[in-house]
Amino acid sequence: MFELLRHRSISDLKLAIPLSEARKRARILVIEDDEQAFPVKLLENEGYNVQRWARVENIRKLEEGEFDIIILDIGGISLPEMSQRDGFGVLEHLKKYNPAQIVVAYSGQSFDLSKQQFFKQADDFLAKPSDLLECKEKIDRLLQTRFTAKHYWETLIELLKRNDVPAKKIKRFESFFVQRVEENQSISLETIIDALKVAKELAEVVWTVAEHVRKFAHPGP
Repeated sequence: MFELLRHRSISDLKLAIPLSEARKRARILVIEDDEQAFPVKLLENEGYNVQRWARVENIRKLEEGEFDIIILDIGGISLPEMSQRDGFGVLEHLKKYNPAQIVVAYSGQSFDLSKQQFFKQADDFLAKPSDLLECKEKIDRLLQTRFTAKHYWETLIELLKRNDVPAKKIKRFESFFVQRVEENQSISLETIIDALKVAKELAEVVWTVAEHVRKFAHPGP
């Protein structure tokens, strides 16, 4: 089936959205145990779609990309099974299951070199406490540079290359994916496994990232 498709590129899709629309559409989650530390209500008043968890309430939602940007405190927010590494453990876990997840490291503390990986793996950093203007500037920059179909697709391609998926298979998958997006259809996990000849675990990650791209053309409610 894939051999019969003429090559289509992700650039054939009209997926760009203005910043004003991105602010309303992007789902932002602040994971922070101090209710007063982050200006959630002020951002909501400015039109951003923000909610706060005092700690990680549902890891499955995070794995599946329920939120587009996660502001993640480094301490006091983890699940019991991740408690030894706390926010760093959560960040590593999320990047494993969804490498395109946008995560902002959020902390007001100084750490030794052993904690530097937390900040290196995050997409950006915010110092605690942060005022409204600083948060808006940081979030808007991420919306313009990371909350884009192009960024998600490039992340997906890099993921497949790291897992030794041949360029020819990636190209065919891209054509098929573009066709499905134009038809407002999602792609099943079984289709991804068959098209790319990858294990289920990798296919689940591919599906999560691909769904991010598809929603730029056909946003959900």
